[in-house]
This record gives sequence, structure tokens and C-alpha cells, in this order.
Amino acid sequence: MKKKFNTFREVEDYMYAIPTFGSSGLKATRFGIEGIAELCALTGNPQQGLKVIHVAGTNGKGSVCNQLGWIYTNAGYTTGVYTSPHLTRINERFMVQMQPAPDEALLEFFQLYGDVVLEFKPTFFELTTVIAFWYFKTQNTDICIIETGLGGRLDATNIVSPMACVITSIGYDHTDILGDTLQQIAFEKAGIIKKNVPLVCGNIPVVALEVIQHKARQQDADIHFAMDLKPEFVDGAIYLLQENGEKRCVKSDFLQPVQAINVAISFKITAILQNQFPVNDALFHAGIGLSSKQGAYKARFEQLHPAYEVWFDGAHNPEAFEIMLKLTLKKAGIKKKVLVFSIMRDKLTQEMLSLISQFEELYYFESTTKRAASVQEVRALLPDAKQFNDKEWVLLLSRLHAKTVFVVFSGSLYFYSHVLGLFNNTHTTFTPAKQS
Repeated sequence: MKKKFNTFREVEDYMYAIPTFGSSGLKATRFGIEGIAELCALTGNPQQGLKVIHVAGTNGKGSVCNQLGWIYTNAGYTTGVYTSPHLTRINERFMVQMQPAPDEALLEFFQLYGDVVLEFKPTFFELTTVIAFWYFKTQNTDICIIETGLGGRLDATNIVSPMACVITSIGYDHTDILGDTLQQIAFEKAGIIKKNVPLVCGNIPVVALEVIQHKARQQDADIHFAMDLKPEFVDGAIYLLQENGEKRCVKSDFLQPVQAINVAISFKITAILQNQFPVNDALFHAGIGLSSKQGAYKARFEQLHPAYEVWFDGAHNPEAFEIMLKLTLKKAGIKKKVLVFSIMRDKLTQEMLSLISQFEELYYFESTTKRAASVQEVRALLPDAKQFNDKEWVLLLSRLHAKTVFVVFSGSLYFYSHVLGLFNNTHTTFTPAKQS
């Protein structure tokens, strides 16, 4: 007898039972678009006809997707945004008008195509990708921003026919899969470039950019460079060079200087698509303002309580971690800099270890996922790291109250929901901070 999906809880239980890359690594993946192509065909090819901006990159792609989502939503377009991973609920991966898909929508998908899913047995990412396409199609979206999961060339999202493509950055991450040189990683990311489809690039190292430019020439794809705008970050405001040589000031509540580059990427995209999806200067500026105010940057150097120096940043590779470290050093002042981290075994590179070691006090939280490093593995490399537990958390809380420490939780986006749980389960005045 075939399984019936009668409640959203049954949908959640089924989806969470599927191994994910975050928890199980390569065993949970199927690289190539053959699988997603077959799954899409079995569900009515919902990806066909979607107007897509396809976004790849080592770091920054989630930020760019969120910015573009707010810009186009604020400009009056019905906008879909597909990103990963989710922070607290699966629904967050499928946003329309920057609101997560309701439980009823996901239940409807499984009531329509549950038999297909059960027979086909897609990977977790293949399944969420086809759900995104289907949901955006049913919502009659005008424009969709689709983030790659891993790489680009063999990523399930690479079945789309985009209007424009983005490569935000190239750095060392997932080297066991994408290659251990910047050129190899760039080759995989450049796999999203399509024939005669414009491409926007962020701050890309020269050796990686050469690979991307070669692919673009093969595809007759025009390249637009965000760095031509000479983006600058000054106390949250972002300055972009205009054609007349003057500086455009884009006001925001961003904390991370790297967001200047992401805003420049977003500006280039809106300029390229101006004929199809007009966005005037006022709407662009308002969209960026909204993106920095409305919680689009949760887990990206997010202050978890407005009165205490306790922060979360999902930095999980050297490039992102170095950005987080610089911001920590700038904001912490004379307070003791404490890192509570959770990290995947494959991320424990020498470069990451040297960055982690720059914190004055280290605590390690051991996740239950198969990819996570054990306490023993971490302490063999970082002998001063203490195991993070309830007792240590209570002690840290007292020091936060005394304002003697600056605490950062980091190392993995998958750590976010657990950290929020710490606050929710602690009998103190601590509650997650409201987004300002």
C-alpha cells in the first residue's frame, strides 16, 4: 500500500529522514542534472518558463539572493527565492515575496507527487529543488532567484535556463569535491554560464577569473564586473561608483564590509535586467534597506541579544571566517574574544585552524552529524579548546552579564538552530534579538 501524506508533520518526517550533505556528506549527493531532469519531467517540468537569476559562488551567494529578493519584491514583482540551507525550518528554502512557503503548500506538493517521490527516491537537494520550481510556478512568480547548492556545473539547480547568472566569489571550500585549486573550483562554478546569457562576477582572484572568462567566451556570454563600481563600506553605508564618476550612497544596516561587493553585484544585475524588470534608483535603495533590516541576514554576524555582545556567524570556510574575525577584532575592543564553534571534519584545514586560534578562548560543540569533527579530533589540533556544555554555557552567560567577554558562535550554519535553542531554554533575560 502506498504511503499517503495527510499532514505537514508527515512531510517533515519524510524529508528529515533523507540524508543531507550537511549531515552525511558525499553519500547524500548525486552530482549531475540527469536525476533532477527526470524528477522534473515526472512532476510536470515546473522549471520551464520560470524567469531565473542563477547565483553561484563560494561566499556571498545567499546574501545576493536575499538582496535581489527584497529589491524585486519591493519593486512590485512576484518574486521567488530558493536558498539553502535553512536555519530553523525547511519552509525557509522556498520564499515568495520574502515569506517562507506555508506548510499547506509543501503538503499539497506531496499529495500531488508523493508517489513519484517515493518511487524515484531523490536526494534531499533534488527534492527541495523540484519543490522550489513547483512552488514558484504555482505562485505565478515574475522572477526567481535560484542559489546553487554545491558548485554549479553538476548542481541540481543547473537545469534552469536563466536570464542572468552570478558568480559571487571563488575561494577554497568543498575542495574534496570541487577540486583543491582555485582554477578547478572556478571551473565547477562556471558551469552555470549559458549561451548568450549575461554574467555578473564579484571579487574573483585572477587565476579563477581566467577560467571563468574562458568559459564565458565559449558561451558568448557578456561578463559584467561588480568591482568596476569600486564598492566601499563606511559605517554601514555603501558607496558605488556611477558612470559620471560620482559616488552613489546606498544606506543600510549592514555590519560586514563584504556586503559592499554583494550590493554592487545586485546593482549590476538590476541594470542588466532593466528592460525586462525595471527597477529605479529609489526602489533599489529601498530594497537594499529592507534587506538589511528585515532579518535577511540572520546567521551572518547576527547579534543574538541587543544588550549583550553575543553573536552568530555561519562562517565555515577560511574566506568567510577571516571576514568574521576582522569584524570581531574591530567590535570587541578590550573584551576577551571567545569563540564557541562547531565544525565539519573536512573543514579542519591548517588555514582554518590558524584563524580559529586567534580567538583568546575556545569552546567546541560536537554535533551529532556524521561529518562533524569529534571533540577528540578538535582537541588534538587545538589543545586549549574546551568542550562546550550546559555548565560552560552558564559560566559564559554570567561573564556576558558582567560585560567582560565578546562571544561569537560560528563554524557552521547548521549550528544556528541549536544556538537559538540555548537562549530559549535558558532561564535568564536572554531572548533572540529582534531584527532592527
